[in-house]
Amino acid sequence: KNLKGEWIWMECTISNAFDDNGKPLYAIASFEDVTDNHEKKLAFERYKKLMYSEDTDNLFLFDYNLAQDILVADSGNINADLLEESKKGYMHCINKVANDYIVEEDKQEYFETFDESRLLQAFAIGSDKGEMVTKIKTDEMAEPMFVKVSYQMVTEPYNASIRLLLHCAIIDEKKRAELKLIDRARKDALTQVLNRETFIEELYKRIESVNKEKISAFAILDIDHFKE
Repeated sequence: KNLKGEWIWMECTISNAFDDNGKPLYAIASFEDVTDNHEKKLAFERYKKLMYSEDTDNLFLFDYNLAQDILVADSGNINADLLEESKKGYMHCINKVANDYIVEEDKQEYFETFDESRLLQAFAIGSDKGEMVTKIKTDEMAEPMFVKVSYQMVTEPYNASIRLLLHCAIIDEKKRAELKLIDRARKDALTQVLNRETFIEELYKRIESVNKEKISAFAILDIDHFKE
């Protein structure tokens, strides 16, 4: 522990001194606080473990050195065109994924989440990871598929290079099951009409979105024998 009571990593170096006959005279031990570098090394080892882990749900995994803007490694079921474009640099990869995969309604959030300048600014103040759930669509797909796109950033232990792991995992089955449960919780099982709590929630949303400069009306109808 240091004087503040914090646990730190120390590197000890011992140098021996000998007389002319080769007999040891004394030893000099020096200690250096290597906490920052050691923590970076541990983080980097975790980063590499994630990079090279086997995951059958990976659509792609890209490992970038942002300082040099080069693709260090890749894995997954990667389209040849995407891989070729990704080798040109990080933002080339981001733009290619957006143009070829991300559905139109999610593109703005996607660009805001994975913009390189924003990521570097966030990393400088301690934010090293993030993710978003989106849908992707290609010509080969019958319908859009849910994926989770995430990133993890880390500084290399002995230099200032920043590495970024860009990961896209298929979560379609899990996400659709989740949405199905949410839908069941919001609707009456027999009629598929919104339940009372959800109805009130949606009602207030509609009221808030109404143009106050226009005349609006709200009507409640009592329908007899509705469930018959």
